[in-house]
Amino acid sequence: MPVFWFLSLLGNGFIAFGAVVLYHVETGHQGKPLTLLDCVSWSVGLVTTIGYGDLIPLTQEGKLLGIVMMIGGTLFLWCYMGLFVSILIAPDISLIESQIKGIKRETTLDEHRLTELAAQMNILQRKIEAVLAKISPLDDS
Repeated sequence: MPVFWFLSLLGNGFIAFGAVVLYHVETGHQGKPLTLLDCVSWSVGLVTTIGYGDLIPLTQEGKLLGIVMMIGGTLFLWCYMGLFVSILIAPDISLIESQIKGIKRETTLDEHRLTELAAQMNILQRKIEAVLAKISPLDDS
């Protein structure tokens, strides 16, 4: 679980970083007044791969930041969603693993039981052969 929280903090920090940098880089270059909320919305849109397109960086630095945010956001979401899904299915995987172990134990017990039965069958076969050996001379006379 600590990895989940680490990725959550890392992703939110990445969003905050992108918003603050965009605010400082693009302030004064947009046709309208730029607010920090606009920058947060832009950053969240890029990291979550939604990308509304309501704010477009005009400076070279802003465009470069956008590229970094797109690539970083995609990598972050892959890791985050993979971890999230693995947490959701972990109980099912544990159940399947325990069932497989139980089947292996049963198979081992069956093999052990088969070995015991084979030994008992050998004893019975020797007894039958002994009985047949006693009866056999009677048949020859």
